[in-house]
This record gives sequence, structure tokens and C-alpha cells, in this order.
Amino acid sequence: MRTGIYSYPNTQRVIFGTPFEQALSKELETVGAQRVYVLSSGSLYRDTEVVNQLRTVLGSRCVGLFHEMPAHTPRIAVVKAAQEAQQAQADLILTLGGGSMTDAGKMLTLCMSNGIESAQDLDRLATIVHADGKIERPEFFTAHRALFCDFYNAFGWRIQRTGWLYRYGQRHERELFACKSITSIGHFGPCIDTAHP
Repeated sequence: MRTGIYSYPNTQRVIFGTPFEQALSKELETVGAQRVYVLSSGSLYRDTEVVNQLRTVLGSRCVGLFHEMPAHTPRIAVVKAAQEAQQAQADLILTLGGGSMTDAGKMLTLCMSNGIESAQDLDRLATIVHADGKIERPEFFTAHRALFCDFYNAFGWRIQRTGWLYRYGQRHERELFACKSITSIGHFGPCIDTAHP
């Protein structure tokens, strides 16, 4: 029989049933966020009014938007978004979309906290599983920027402290990163616009 230990993720809270605008306004006040960087899936950006309505709710607090994240969160795209968020001096990463957006949001906070400037720099943060099963987790600065996730069409298990990346978007090159201290706030419930293709 397989044995092991499971550590519960560092999730502060999960909000459900509350309209998105109301939940977001309360969380912005709770965490004191003034500069919000938004990660949106391409489909929500292109095919719905969710992002425009979100901008209305955020107003001047929206300091950036990234809507070009490919599936499987490749390193290059994550680093590009992190650099934009860093330059915008974002104090909150807000994700809209499915699992790739959630993983990307977690990884952005790691990149911003550890001076990641290129896809290759992420090598020093990756969890390594050796052939003998030994797991090597490198030391790094903890992610201190709050992460608000709107799980518009994602699964609940995404609220965890690990993030997946793919070197070049290939499934066989998947990498695990332990996002140990990310503040995760999950939102399940009525979104701004529930019409999704």
C-alpha cells in the first residue's frame, strides 16, 4: 500500500455564492490592494464582457491586463506577464479563467518575489524529483503578493500551493513549483457575466 503525507494548502478563504463585484470589492478592502494586475483567459477577453465589466469595478486600481496566456502556462509567457506586473508595481494579482490562469497567477507571485527575469531563471525554483524518488525543493523567497482567483470555470482542487508550468507548452515537459506561502482567495459563485461560449 502506498504511504505518504498530505499537507493542506495555505488558502486563507473561499468565497462562494456572493456576486463577483461584491466579493471583489470586499477583498480589495480586506487586503488593502490599490494596484491590481489582471490575468484573463483569452476566451473570456475575446468572447465575453467579463473583463470590461471587471475594469469598471476596479477603476483606477487596474494597472495592467494580460490575456495571452497559452494553455499549460509555458515559462516564457509567465515571465513576460510577471515582468509587466512588476513594472506596474502591482500589489494584487487577480485571475479570471480556468486552471492555466490559476497556475499562472501563483507563478507570477513567485517570479515577482524572486527576481525572475527569464524563463531560464525559473530553473532555480523548480522542484526536482530524482530517479530514486528523492524530492529536492530549492529555497526561495516566499510569495508575498496576495492572489485573488475567480474560478469561473476551474475545479476546486486548483486551490493549492503548487503550480504547474511547461517549458515550451509541451505536456511531457511539465514542472512542479511549490508556492509555499501564497495567499489564495478563491471565489466560486455568480460572476459578472455568466454567458460563456
